Amino acid sequence: MISNVNKNVIFIKNIPSNIIEEAIFILKEDASETRVEEKLDIAKDEAEMILQDYIDKEIVNTLKNKNEKINKINKFKKIFIVAICLFAIIIGIISKGI
Repeated sequence: MISNVNKNVIFIKNIPSNIIEEAIFILKEDASETRVEEKLDIAKDEAEMILQDYIDKEIVNTLKNKNEKINKINKFKKIFIVAICLFAIIIGIISKGI
């Protein structure tokens, strides 16, 4: 996932997301003063964690939206079935009266 790292920037490509193509994280200036490699590893982990959290939230929101649409469709189907049944009952009552 991490494709390029320099002293103060982490550039991430190939993110497993339908909406994010790439991400750039700019490190704080004091992050690269001492123990550069260790701090970059920590920063990479944090960047991946932030992206994964964002992607997870997007997946949850997408699933919620799909569920809401399915619930609306199911509610409409139930109303339609009840309306058809009522219509059939009314037709039955009218036809007996004729």
